[in-house]
Amino acid sequence: EEDLELLDVASEAKTLHRLLEYYPVDRSFRYHEYAPLEHDLLIIDEGSMIDQDLMISLLRAAFSKLQYQSSVPRIILLGDTQQLPSIGNGAVLQELTAENSDSVPQVAVDNPVPVVRLVHSFRQKISDPAGRNILGVASTVKEMELNPRPELLFETESPNHEIIRRLNGLEEAESEKVMFLNQPNSPNQLLEFAQWWVKRFLLDEKFMFLVQREYLLDAVESDASQLDYLFNYLKRFRILTATQVLSTGAEALNQIILKCWLAENGTKHLFSEHYPGEPVMVSENNYQHKLFNGDQGIFLKFIHPVTKKVELKAVFPVEEEHKTFYVHELHHLHPAYATSVHKSQGSEYDHLALILPAFTTVGVNSESEKRTQRELMSREMLYTALTRAKKSVLIMGDQRVLESAAMHKVLRYSGLGAALRGKNI
Repeated sequence: EEDLELLDVASEAKTLHRLLEYYPVDRSFRYHEYAPLEHDLLIIDEGSMIDQDLMISLLRAAFSKLQYQSSVPRIILLGDTQQLPSIGNGAVLQELTAENSDSVPQVAVDNPVPVVRLVHSFRQKISDPAGRNILGVASTVKEMELNPRPELLFETESPNHEIIRRLNGLEEAESEKVMFLNQPNSPNQLLEFAQWWVKRFLLDEKFMFLVQREYLLDAVESDASQLDYLFNYLKRFRILTATQVLSTGAEALNQIILKCWLAENGTKHLFSEHYPGEPVMVSENNYQHKLFNGDQGIFLKFIHPVTKKVELKAVFPVEEEHKTFYVHELHHLHPAYATSVHKSQGSEYDHLALILPAFTTVGVNSESEKRTQRELMSREMLYTALTRAKKSVLIMGDQRVLESAAMHKVLRYSGLGAALRGKNI
């Protein structure tokens, strides 16, 4: 009941850039210590994604230097320090919580910043065999720092030890638990996977009916329930990659999926470069249309109320409504069948596939460059990907890349943690 009361009084959820009102022209924020925020409480989710510069800007905006206005009395950061650190500098959440290993207590009483560690997962349920398997494998990945034995991902030492199931082919893939297909991810193998993925998820009878029908442009909300179904359906599954680029990156996978979808449905559904049913994602903020980095939409057919012509438009959920946009109104728009693990942070899916980068890359000459390709995957990236899923995870790639990822921890040090623990604050 207290949680529901908090929701009633809380303001609209915003990104930090929207909260602080970012000015891209001079790269500054409207709010700072001399124009502070007026909030009683700030709850910041996905704290591991906040880099050092953004945290400084947030604290400046929360700390008032005006005599007639008080500072924000409390800020609560929510996040998982085992996930990928921010793209920008630092590892703020990790250093604030002093979590450099999995051996920290549930409550860090000696830390200058009060820390409470939550140990119950609401995404993967222990009572569900699939959720228990995903949690167990993710836990094994975390423990690689203390027990560096990647073979434990596949071999059991006790009846309660959860492991990854090896597959001989995609036909063995189930709708639950963590599975691994050991292969180099050649172009033909990625094409075979894309064909399997399209048939498994994108040829669903109800989904196909809803993306092929026509909607009324002047009465979009009359079909709100059908549009909500489409958005919820597309959120059930996702392909995750280590990068946007390379043959195993999100851009390449999206193009392969697109070709497979058109091969199944015919080019008659193609409107210019887009088609009905294509999921898309915005990669940069568009304040004019109230679309923000990571927002997802879908292309559908709409009947113009005057000309009665069928037009292709992208529809997005915007402020509890459904807004439509022509292609020329949108910039930085990308297909969203596959996204990078970084982009997936904060999201959850029933089923996901994780495509590992190649062990070596054509055109890479030096051993150091080959090692760099392998190290595109890290323990944090593997853990982040695993914990996005509720029911099943299919990992595809070279086993050496998977084991290397489990052993490779991202190390960052800014001095923030040492400075905090060296002062009596």
